[in-house]
Amino acid sequence: MNPPEKISDIKAYQKPQDSIFSTLFTRKLSAVFSFYILRWFPRVTPSQVTLVSFVFGIIACVLFFFSDYSYRIFGVVLRQISFALDCSDGEIARYKNMASSFGAWLDSVLDRFKEAMMFVALTFQAASPVAFQSPWLSGE
Repeated sequence: MNPPEKISDIKAYQKPQDSIFSTLFTRKLSAVFSFYILRWFPRVTPSQVTLVSFVFGIIACVLFFFSDYSYRIFGVVLRQISFALDCSDGEIARYKNMASSFGAWLDSVLDRFKEAMMFVALTFQAASPVAFQSPWLSGE
């Protein structure tokens, strides 16, 4: 299948029902990601995008363990990228007609794991009197 000609071509492959935040922000970002992924990496599979989304989500969770706010802000940005890529995997699956029950299962399982890791990271941060300190910001 040929890559899309413009970003708006991805809109037809997005889920019609979504939350307000997804509709106003995440789906717009995911359309851009899907467009460029399909243009630059035409052989990519939806499961590969799911795995990249998972890696970004786990890195974001790890960044929440640090007490420095710059790490947390970067974690929020990576988490949002992970959300957008999570939407992109479905868009790419529908665009390339590669939707599968295994892909849907993998996406769902990895999403639940990312959510659990985020709860762990935020709970640790809220409950811990001293979070991990950045070695290069501590002056040692």
